[in-house]
Amino acid sequence: LERSPLLSLPLEELKRESIAQRIELSQLRARLEVERSQLGLQQANARPDWEFSAGYKRTGVFNTLIGYVSVPLPFFQRNQGEIGRAAAAVNATEYELIAQTRYIEAEVEASQRAVKRLEERQREMDRDLLRQADESRAIALTAYREGAADLYKLLEAQRARNEVRRLYQRTRLDLQMALAELALIVGRKELR
Repeated sequence: LERSPLLSLPLEELKRESIAQRIELSQLRARLEVERSQLGLQQANARPDWEFSAGYKRTGVFNTLIGYVSVPLPFFQRNQGEIGRAAAAVNATEYELIAQTRYIEAEVEASQRAVKRLEERQREMDRDLLRQADESRAIALTAYREGAADLYKLLEAQRARNEVRRLYQRTRLDLQMALAELALIVGRKELR
């Protein structure tokens, strides 16, 4: 049987590909940038906006130089509450991004392990179980033809062979479903 090229990739590459493709991580990264911008804005708002102005005024024969400084009150308001809220939002989003990344990595790893386990089971069935079931049926058929066994033993051998074949087909189906799930987790549209 042909091995899926998806399984020939190392686990770390599958994880990187999945992390790069997953939309929820892209959304979290964008949200993190927004939260960082919001933190920068709140830190900028902590500095008072002082205004300086100067000018010249002439009234009749009098020449006057005018200057003023505007300082917002209160002097010591540093916007600590909003800076704290924005910093907490940045931290929360960073931790959420880390947690989601770890979850996706674990998901990829578990899915790859399941595919490899099913692939190994199918190989074992190819190698041993199917051959043994066919041989048992052939022996029972030969014994029945020669009169050494009754019809019940032949039917029982055929039933066992059919059950093994059904189990084999179920394993193949499970393997294809596991491969499709791995491709979906990694972000590929096809199994190849």
